[in-house]
Amino acid sequence: MDININGKVITLKWTNRAQIVFENMTGHSMSMFDSDKPYTESIMAFWAYVVGSNNGKEDITFDEFVDTLDEKPWLLKDFQEWSEKAGQEQLSLLSKHDREQAKKK
Repeated sequence: MDININGKVITLKWTNRAQIVFENMTGHSMSMFDSDKPYTESIMAFWAYVVGSNNGKEDITFDEFVDTLDEKPWLLKDFQEWSEKAGQEQLSLLSKHDREQAKKK
């Protein structure tokens, strides 16, 4: 998923860095998204992926990010759908790895 903030396009990636950014901001770990997540937590998770996908650089301010969401409110829904899909892909990779390791034993 790409997001354009003030002319800077960032391609979101499922990264450990984003998980760390989220935990540092909120004090708790990120879990998979669902419809029961508080709005603020979804915004913070989205921001963590913006920062994490930008190699930890915050050359875009949080205010610029929120302004972008104000102008394009559908981006949060797009992010939630992307994060669910990306999370499932990660779980699939882990499961495949576990099966391969089990065959080696």
